Amino acid sequence: VKSLSGAIKQLVDEHDVVLFDLPSTMERSEILDAYFPMIQSAESVTFTVSLRKSRFSEVNQLMKYFHNYKVKIKGSIVDHQLKEGAR
Repeated sequence: VKSLSGAIKQLVDEHDVVLFDLPSTMERSEILDAYFPMIQSAESVTFTVSLRKSRFSEVNQLMKYFHNYKVKIKGSIVDHQLKEGAR
């Protein structure tokens, strides 16, 4: 595979589920083009939301972002850990 887009297409074609662990929206916005092939290949997404770190406005922004690309929101996983190192 010669490109990131090609590698992602191959992964999606060969597997039922492909997980991408993307950085926060703030970090990702600086280099959005680098993540576009992953986002473009998604049929649906599941968010992991940290009650300690995530804000409703950020989650809402993500929902709108994926909606614009016609990517379905499958669900969310809520990390309710409120203190650092509580696991």
